[in-house]
Amino acid sequence: MQRQAKDNHSASSHVVRRRRSLKILLVTAVVAAICLIVFGRGILSGWARHQATRDMELWAMSDALRWLERAERIQPDHPDTALLRASCYRQVGRFTLRDEMLRQARKHGAAEQDVQNERTLGEIQSGQLGAGAESKLSELLQSRLSPADIASAFIEGCITRQDLARADSLLQGWKADSPGDPHINYVRGKLY
Repeated sequence: MQRQAKDNHSASSHVVRRRRSLKILLVTAVVAAICLIVFGRGILSGWARHQATRDMELWAMSDALRWLERAERIQPDHPDTALLRASCYRQVGRFTLRDEMLRQARKHGAAEQDVQNERTLGEIQSGQLGAGAESKLSELLQSRLSPADIASAFIEGCITRQDLARADSLLQGWKADSPGDPHINYVRGKLY
């Protein structure tokens, strides 16, 4: 009789523990679902922008643009997505699309300095600033722009202005500072 009571007590405590575990599991699942709904878009969009940035560092602009399209579908109003797309379009010489992305970035609340930095890089890359471009260098280096992006813009600007000796000199300096940077090979190909 005592053993049977002990077995019943053991079985009922097992049922109580199991119900408690199921309640904890259910509450955890609900909290996780709420967090995913509230924070998920930002996390997923941020991850896609991070992947795009990595691809841009490898000079894989088509892949970067695909990641940025995903980021835009997930969170269409994030200014950093438009800024990164503007940078991709500038780097491949599609300035009309770059200008559209800068308008979109401004509309979504991008910092004016970030928009201006991208415009400045475009002016340098297209050769519009000419010899006065060096005056913008310290400002650009203090921004959150990639040093490789800044260097390639200066060299491409020299190429556009047909100042090939200056472009080669800048390329050699960049190569000494960052051997193995994939941008160097791309810009060297444009120069030669």
